[in-house]
Amino acid sequence: MGVSVKIWLMTQIDRRAVRLVARDVRTGDIWLGVSGRSGSTKFPGGGVEEGETLEQAAARELNEESGGGLIVIGMTYLGEMMETLGENKAFSHWLRKGSVVQASYFLVDTMSKPAAGDDVSGWISVGVEGVEALLTYDTQKEGFRRLVKSRL
Repeated sequence: MGVSVKIWLMTQIDRRAVRLVARDVRTGDIWLGVSGRSGSTKFPGGGVEEGETLEQAAARELNEESGGGLIVIGMTYLGEMMETLGENKAFSHWLRKGSVVQASYFLVDTMSKPAAGDDVSGWISVGVEGVEALLTYDTQKEGFRRLVKSRL
């Protein structure tokens, strides 16, 4: 008679965040943000503030990162993944190499081009097949493969 033992490792989450995948419903293209701080190409988003739901954080970040004038016709929660930040992650706040971010991805259906916002100085419109090649961060490439691509 054998005994099976499972050990569960708890991961410390350094930050909860939302990632916004903006899709232009007129063309099917994805809008990628260009960071004004680092020049990286990414899914914009940011931290979830204390007391905020994921949906509230996504709506707030969408407003901040898109200049507030984006015509949104729907927002869908896609799932979450843990992102461990590597050396190429450029942050101006307290996160460091090895920090763990619990990232919740949302698909945002739009009918307009986003404007510049808090950390997004510009936007690139790209077809679904070209998204992964343009993303700067490996963590977001993995998020795109695991959570987003099959839903587009």
